[in-house]
Amino acid sequence: HIGFALNLDWFNPCKNIQHSVGVLYLTILNLPHYLQFREENTFVIGIIPGPHEPDVNEIHQYIEPLVDEFLQLWAARKRSREKYLNIAYEYKNASSSIRNQILSEHGIHWTPLMQLSYMDIQRFIVIDLMHNLYL
Repeated sequence: HIGFALNLDWFNPCKNIQHSVGVLYLTILNLPHYLQFREENTFVIGIIPGPHEPDVNEIHQYIEPLVDEFLQLWAARKRSREKYLNIAYEYKNASSSIRNQILSEHGIHWTPLMQLSYMDIQRFIVIDLMHNLYL
């Protein structure tokens, strides 16, 4: 699985004029932090031309195409929590060589946190490192 952070940053391309341009971009959270924001690992998915920042309702038109793409990706491999746990337990009980095969095929491995009944690994929210840790 690949985890993405959806980012929206504004900048002023004009001097002495109040003007905002927005850039919607994705970064890959699975990479080490020093690689996440490199140009080759950043995917620009939209530019909001301005001259002002849109309100919450207007910004939806920029996000909806991305959501449509993610829905197609998600539909390709649906897993229930039970299916996810079954694969994780299979990983836990397997030999090293079989573990590598399971991880390669499913992208799932065991963690002791899965023993918690309320823990749903699939629904974790990943913290956006740049805005929550680095600033």
